[in-house]
Amino acid sequence: ARMETDRRYGVTINRNNDNPNTVVPTLFDKLFTMNRYYDFRYDITKGLKLDYNSTAMARIDEPLGRIDESTPQKQDSMWNNFWNGGRLTQFDQVMRLNYNIPINKIQLLSWTNLTYNYTSNFQWKQAPPAADSLGNTIQNSRVQAWNANLNLIMLYNKFAILRDLNNPSGTKAPTPKKPKIKKKTVKKKDKNGKEIKEEEEEEEKPAPALNPAMKFALRLLTSTKNVTYQHTINNGMVLPGFNSKPQYLGQNFDAGAPGFDFLLAMQDPEYRFMASQKGWLTKDTRVSSYYTTDYRENITGRATLEPIQDFRVELNITKQYSRSQQSLFRFDSILDTHRDVGPLIESGTYSISYNIFATTFSKELEDGTSEVFNQFQENRKIMAERLALNPERPGLGLDSNGFPVGYSRNAQDVLIPAFLAAYSGKNASTTSLSAFPQIPVPNWRVTYTGLTRIEKIKEYASNVTINHAYSSTYSVASFQTITDTASTNLNGDYSPQYQIRSISMVERWGPFIGIDVTLVNNLTARFEYKRDRSLNFALTNGQLSEQKGNEFVFGTGYRTQKLRIPFLRNGRTLVLKNDVNFRFDFSIREQITKVRNLDRPSNDPVLGQTVISIRPTIEYMINEKLMLRIFYDRRQTNPATSNQFPTIITSGGFSLRYTIQ
Repeated sequence: ARMETDRRYGVTINRNNDNPNTVVPTLFDKLFTMNRYYDFRYDITKGLKLDYNSTAMARIDEPLGRIDESTPQKQDSMWNNFWNGGRLTQFDQVMRLNYNIPINKIQLLSWTNLTYNYTSNFQWKQAPPAADSLGNTIQNSRVQAWNANLNLIMLYNKFAILRDLNNPSGTKAPTPKKPKIKKKTVKKKDKNGKEIKEEEEEEEKPAPALNPAMKFALRLLTSTKNVTYQHTINNGMVLPGFNSKPQYLGQNFDAGAPGFDFLLAMQDPEYRFMASQKGWLTKDTRVSSYYTTDYRENITGRATLEPIQDFRVELNITKQYSRSQQSLFRFDSILDTHRDVGPLIESGTYSISYNIFATTFSKELEDGTSEVFNQFQENRKIMAERLALNPERPGLGLDSNGFPVGYSRNAQDVLIPAFLAAYSGKNASTTSLSAFPQIPVPNWRVTYTGLTRIEKIKEYASNVTINHAYSSTYSVASFQTITDTASTNLNGDYSPQYQIRSISMVERWGPFIGIDVTLVNNLTARFEYKRDRSLNFALTNGQLSEQKGNEFVFGTGYRTQKLRIPFLRNGRTLVLKNDVNFRFDFSIREQITKVRNLDRPSNDPVLGQTVISIRPTIEYMINEKLMLRIFYDRRQTNPATSNQFPTIITSGGFSLRYTIQ
């Protein structure tokens, strides 16, 4: 524990030069604060650790006017407030519990690692002294984090038949090892016929040899090498109008408030009503601060696979979900109780790894329309008919467009699942009707480096890497509960649970195919083909903004030492002794944006451009600390629409970089 105090005392005396007899009040600037810090740490067990930190911020109230040796009573009052700890203005505390779950102590599960972290935060803020009847504000939050790591190579190595298969030495034969000696207890009879126990040693038999077909099958079965998973949940609550103030550990033991469940951030949705019943909340009807709850969830996962040697696949998933609720919770003098003034408003965001590669190469028709967008429009009828089968919200006949009444062709509950089914390439008759997919779909990255094992290629190249990657995300920018309690909206459609204004999908092939080659003479070459697509659908007007991009990247480079320059110096050829790195990069990127409208043909591009970039560079290490870089950059932009003009930006020069160590 430690304490910090800070006192500021200033006196300002103004004088009236025009009328010296005028009495000008003396101004006093006083601030006396005290901060107390408490820290505690205890290792409950080797894997279970507890941390506690708290901060109490207080203000030492001082009497009005001058305070010095001439005012001993004021000084005594000030110091009495000091020794009493001052007036608490804010109290913060954090408790952390870290637990390394000893599941890996079990011999069969030694390849696993599992941890759990729990963090609770509590804060108390004093009401403004001029309006203390409004009550104080308390808030809490907690973070729960689960982390799992599965090292499957350790699991495979427990079996002799798989240990040699996963030997990192590659094609080389493993170093012969001495046979392991295994002890076992056997029962024998002595000369007198009595049974006795003896220990005998025998050599452990080596794993049987595998034929190539069995090796390939086992390698596929054991292709997953590592799996990691992280799951974090963060939620909290803010409650204004709280009467009590903390005594110890954030708790007021006289009133029993706010309770250790609130201090430990146990989230009870009915807590505000319980606090009202126990008389912990102010009855001032002027409370204008909102009662708020918050929930955030984040999931990430990664898996590494190696089905064959030098062929590596990385899978990853993500999911992010946030939700907040707020209401004006205060005392109602007519009902003589606390209540929510107005509905409980809920809002949030949503994002999840998704997969729309099935429509990446969808074609456009001769009139400029898109096959997948036309499928989206057709899916609306299927989705509306499926929704109309709900007995709680059944369809009420057909409208003029042939859609069930309550689920028109532009209803939110119809548009979102129709959009997801069309652009993910799924069957609209069986896909989910929810706007929030629950299971994240893996994205991937594939890398292959085994071509240099071929002797003909190894003769010319020291490294050949082929890579491919795909990522896609589906996002709901914001959703909010509808405050109108009517079952239908102005269009006659059933009101959805949440109002969603727009949804989006973003996919990237980065790259779709990429090749990096390093030759034995230090010459490098690189080729990449990239694709990307961004879909932003506005549900308010049925408009889809579709942006597509294609990019080709070519690069080459050469690194050498002792480069001979065709210039003479003192009759000798100039030789650069240090590293010289030459690079030349060339790329062409085509990007176009189209706006498509439901039931209205409009497929002309609204934005677009073709960008051609040329970037040669030369880098020379003059010495260990000084590097010279000569560069040239030319960027040419050719627009795809008439409302833009072509541009060419050219830059070049040199730079010197000196590293100070």
